[in-house]
Amino acid sequence: IRELGHLPDATSSFAYAVSADGQVVVGHSTGPTSGGTFRWTEADGMQRIGSPSDEYRMGSALAVSADGSIVGGSGFGPGASGPAIWSESDGVTFLGPRSTGTYGGAVYEMSADAGVLGINAFQSGTGQWIAVLWTPERGQELLIDVLTQRCGLDLTGWHLSEIGGISADGRTIVGTGVHDGVTEAFVAVLCEPVVCPAEYNGALAAGDIL
Repeated sequence: IRELGHLPDATSSFAYAVSADGQVVVGHSTGPTSGGTFRWTEADGMQRIGSPSDEYRMGSALAVSADGSIVGGSGFGPGASGPAIWSESDGVTFLGPRSTGTYGGAVYEMSADAGVLGINAFQSGTGQWIAVLWTPERGQELLIDVLTQRCGLDLTGWHLSEIGGISADGRTIVGTGVHDGVTEAFVAVLCEPVVCPAEYNGALAAGDIL
């Protein structure tokens, strides 16, 4: 086991995600009055993500791409807050605009190349957690809408609350939902961009949800 330390102005640290080769760790370091998000590498140790003087900053660092170059979480700054990603070259990028009827939240999971992001946000009107999927082509979509409208599934009685993991290729999503009033884990396999409803037959296939 290895101690990663903490940021200079903090007293504790929390690691939330690691790159595929284990060489990049991201998380949050905090203290009584200060702290921030961090990215740790073998070469540079624990480094603050961005600078305290940056106009837009990451408020949480909860996910990282396979190569460690893209960090997912939440961002904040003048006139903007919510799910965001960060990279050395681009800084903080907010994942809007939203058409999902949600607010707040953060990127909790991502595919290996960060092309598919899992966002857990709050549903407007109810305040419930709800699972949101983001891709560069389509932006933010409710996961349940992806599965019902694009994959043709009948998910009557389901509320998909949280995304807890995304496979490296971005096609398999796991998480937690409520099904007919019962909290259940689920695994969903996304279909291709064509409509391809599927029934579970003992093996996972595109469009299945368990």
